[in-house]
Amino acid sequence: MTVYEKDTSFSIGWVFGGAVIMFLLNFFASIVITLTGWVHLLPVAIAVPCACFLAGGFIVGKWSSGRTIIEAGLGGAIAAGASIVLVMLRVHAEMTPAVVALGSVPPFFCALLGGYVGEKVQGDTIEVQD
Repeated sequence: MTVYEKDTSFSIGWVFGGAVIMFLLNFFASIVITLTGWVHLLPVAIAVPCACFLAGGFIVGKWSSGRTIIEAGLGGAIAAGASIVLVMLRVHAEMTPAVVALGSVPPFFCALLGGYVGEKVQGDTIEVQD
């Protein structure tokens, strides 16, 4: 069995792919919590997007062979920004600093954490059969 160091190059494809994954997970989860009426509960409104971004960051960290923490973080930032804009357009609410902070900072850090955990699960080396 041959062991290779894993590639650490940066992939913009995984940044945008991760952003799409996180945005779609968050979008469908927000539909579910809106239909159940739990959207008005602040812990649910913060925890569900954080879980979606954690899962999306983990997917990027697990499957990307590059700098997965950076890719997951940038993807999380893009998806969080897009999610905030979509919510503001849909609800016609004012974009206050508190709304922006609660809607972007926790999901961003969850995406970073997911990318970190996914990278640790992936490991630092690649083993192939000769």
